[in-house]
Amino acid sequence: MKKLSVIIAGLLAASQLQALGLGEARIDSYLGEPLRVSVPLLLNEAEFAQLNQLQAVVGDRAVFERLQLDYYDGIRRDLTVSVQQQGREVNLLLQTSNRIAE
Repeated sequence: MKKLSVIIAGLLAASQLQALGLGEARIDSYLGEPLRVSVPLLLNEAEFAQLNQLQAVVGDRAVFERLQLDYYDGIRRDLTVSVQQQGREVNLLLQTSNRIAE
């Protein structure tokens, strides 16, 4: 769970998500499986209207260091981040292609 917190913090620092509200992260995977986490974005009407401009990326080493967080060398290669919308529900989706062992 610590790694997930670090990943999310890195994402927040690397993007404009700092100004948006985040709901509780839901982990949809188990140890030994690729990571799959969704985090609801709590958007007001103005933010929802600008949803097509939202981009989410994994922060680079400098972002992690600025936040005094551990940086994992493979994180930028293996982690994909996307914004998923279903009606008014919008989630930040974090996924890895490799299994998570710890």
